[in-house]
Amino acid sequence: MLSSVYKLLKILAFLVLTGAASVPAQADAETDMLGPLRLRDLTPFALQRLDLRPASAAAHYPKGWAIEANLSYTNTFIMSGNVMDYLEARGRRDALGEADFAALRALEGDAFYFDGSVSVLSLAFHYGVSDSLAVYGILPVHRYHGGSFDATIESFHRKAGFSDFGRDLVAQDQFQGFFKVGDRQTVLAQAPRSVGIADPVIGVRQRGLRWGDWDVVLEFAAKLPVGADDPLFSSGHADIGAQVSVQRQWAENGLYFSLGYVNFGGSDSFGDAVREHIPGFTAAWETRVAPRTSVILQATLSRSLFKGETDPELAANPYQLSAGVRHQAGNLHYTFALTENVVNFNNTPDIGFHLGVGFAY
Repeated sequence: MLSSVYKLLKILAFLVLTGAASVPAQADAETDMLGPLRLRDLTPFALQRLDLRPASAAAHYPKGWAIEANLSYTNTFIMSGNVMDYLEARGRRDALGEADFAALRALEGDAFYFDGSVSVLSLAFHYGVSDSLAVYGILPVHRYHGGSFDATIESFHRKAGFSDFGRDLVAQDQFQGFFKVGDRQTVLAQAPRSVGIADPVIGVRQRGLRWGDWDVVLEFAAKLPVGADDPLFSSGHADIGAQVSVQRQWAENGLYFSLGYVNFGGSDSFGDAVREHIPGFTAAWETRVAPRTSVILQATLSRSLFKGETDPELAANPYQLSAGVRHQAGNLHYTFALTENVVNFNNTPDIGFHLGVGFAY
């Protein structure tokens, strides 16, 4: 965990210098900071459920339309211990074939394996009904592919003295997955489809509430099961959720905390192995490094989608750290961020890259 935190701190330092250097010396007046990074959890399992993104700074909700587009990319390589044992016994670098999937089906207990890249384009549309009430909709577009960063990640692991976690036992840059959880099995010998629309989200936010010196934002949302008919695009069930955020800004810094709860409607892929009640927590710190540029460091903890009776690595809670830089130019704002998994490494993406642009009028 300490090595991951150290890597993110180095990334944050780089982002601070980059953000500061990107602003002209004769910058105009300071603008309001916009709050936390609005990133969703890109773990393959979590993509099936409603994910409540932390609310933007309360002062930023516009009356009228606002549009956000966020493009995220992750390289994910995760597996259960019994799959690792099988690959080590197999002893060769090759993609999984029919015989391998048959052997994985025969493993005792739950088993999972996911090797691939996930790209998600989230299009969010907000409408401020009044100064305190806004409605929104999110349309996610998923792409699953083999990726092109496996060799780079393996080289980095070797140079940094980290384990490859079994990457050297399978083919590079190839999408494959396998899930055996309870009485359900899913085999993904290749990506289910190149691109598809996942389950959309609709929601409402209420601001204008105060708790001492802190702003309070309330949110209610629902995920609708109308995405593409594939296990990595739709759970096949509706989810509902609620979130409360408390926020405070000073001249140069902001603190933001969000506590959310999702009632997960179920999964056609994982059956009774999933939980119904999934809380999550996000804490973020934002600091201004130039009149229109800020840096954000953010930590996210969520409850695992899976019950404790399943594989221990599946049931382990995901912990993720993100670092980002945001720049505002008139009605537009641009965001670049990185996400790294910490604590539990076999149930979350290795690293994620995020690019975002927002427009309000």
